[in-house]
Amino acid sequence: LVVADLLSTGTISGNAISYFVEGALEGAFTTVAEAGAKPQLHIADPTAVTDALKKIAGWIKISDEMIEDLDFVVSEINNRLLYELAKFEEAQILNGLGTGSTVLGILNRSGVQVEARGTLASGDSAADTIFRAITKVTTGSGLDADGLVIHPSDYQTLRLAKDANGQYFGGGFFNGAYGV
Repeated sequence: LVVADLLSTGTISGNAISYFVEGALEGAFTTVAEAGAKPQLHIADPTAVTDALKKIAGWIKISDEMIEDLDFVVSEINNRLLYELAKFEEAQILNGLGTGSTVLGILNRSGVQVEARGTLASGDSAADTIFRAITKVTTGSGLDADGLVIHPSDYQTLRLAKDANGQYFGGGFFNGAYGV
């Protein structure tokens, strides 16, 4: 569970969070002589966005026996329930529809860059697609991708990929790195 950690922060005012969506960086750094004119850089047309805060909630029924074992109740809340809350939050951040009480997730926002996977017949792999997407981030924004969110079944495909000799490309589970 790391999606929330990959995002920057905003300013909360009342029941909303405000942040800016940046435009292109205009201008560039250069070398300048002593007392020379320095070039101006700025972000073109940053767009202020305000999203309403949403509430995620739930509760559990506690029996008399559970109350007698307060350490158990605290453990359930601090471990299992907070984990389940974080999983739900992550699903909302990624896939929320933005209707009613749901968050508008990243994958449902306009302007999100995508990279389609080629066909397996062309020899295109999930790893090829991921690498192209990372390159697209760098060339399209001037920023470096510093995180990767991948569906578990796609990660399984990557992790279990083997060469013609049956060796896992990512290294074996019970042995060293690839080719060792």
